[in-house]
Amino acid sequence: MMFRYGFDLYIQKKCSTLDRENSIHLLVKVIYISIVSIVFITIFIEFLIYLSLGYIGIEKWQYLSLMLFIGPIFSILWLLMYYFRAIGEGVFSTLNMEIIFPIVQLLVIYILYQYNFSPYIVLFASFFLPTCLCVALYIFKIRGYLPEYEKITISINLKEILGLVRNGFPYLMVSMSAMALVWVDIFVISFFENNASIGLYSVVTRIGMIMLIPASAATIFFNNKVASCYKNDNLSELKKSFNFMFTALTTLAILMFMLVIFFHVEILLLFGSGFDLASTTLIIFMLAQAINLSTGVFESIFVMSDLKMIFAKLNFYMIILNLILNIPLVYFYGIVGASIATLLSIVMVRLIQYRYIQSEFNINA
Repeated sequence: MMFRYGFDLYIQKKCSTLDRENSIHLLVKVIYISIVSIVFITIFIEFLIYLSLGYIGIEKWQYLSLMLFIGPIFSILWLLMYYFRAIGEGVFSTLNMEIIFPIVQLLVIYILYQYNFSPYIVLFASFFLPTCLCVALYIFKIRGYLPEYEKITISINLKEILGLVRNGFPYLMVSMSAMALVWVDIFVISFFENNASIGLYSVVTRIGMIMLIPASAATIFFNNKVASCYKNDNLSELKKSFNFMFTALTTLAILMFMLVIFFHVEILLLFGSGFDLASTTLIIFMLAQAINLSTGVFESIFVMSDLKMIFAKLNFYMIILNLILNIPLVYFYGIVGASIATLLSIVMVRLIQYRYIQSEFNINA
């Protein structure tokens, strides 16, 4: 993630307002910068892994030694996904990444498992092969847009590289802060609880991620709308689109949360006996995710306008607040306390985000 430099969100914003040829030029440049960086840093890390062989064990070393092949091509896949979101091919992008990728991944795991391949080979192949396939599908689609593209020469110099990295930096901060927020709960739980509690909470967070799928799908299209309205200074259209998306996502969030209320035990028992011990944790965490779902459009406003650094800062404040709340709440209430800390952090920061949107764009949800 660090050596994608935030180019994913950056190209989604930029390419949504560029013509097809210039957007391809930008895509190729950011892919080149990211791949070169990842290759060099991975070679360095591979050297460190080799020096650590005596500490990490042979199987982990075998698996990690193959990461050199995964990092660069996965970066290509990720950047292509956001590029297709930018050019209005969100359905194709979602189909490729969210449906084809996991189906192929499961098939590879099943097939290799039947032939008793080593675990590290199964893990590597289940990630590498679907990534290659999905990249190939994206490239095939691009060639359909610009069949003569291979004849176009693209050059890039150091000044332009530094400029692109600088432009992508705010988006990198947004992505890293979002990832760190997920880690905080598990990090604190690991100090006060046992592995069983970590396992239960991990399942709860995975279930919670399902609720955010509609928000991810909605932002694919809403991000482009915000970028276009912001560039053209079309505030009335932005308000109209914002209120429609907010109403739709809020309605969906209420329905999904009610479904969890009625069937939370059954949902948890799908993972095996004993997982229903996390029923209270699941309800509280899903309430937090329901709020995240309904307010997911806030992120589009921040990321696709000039408020992206403010958004990153607010995310880091949420991480700090979540950490401060987690320590006493997890100590006294275990994983239930972790879910409460997440809920309180999300509510407080979302309210602050809403106030920013009101003051900057005069938008009222």
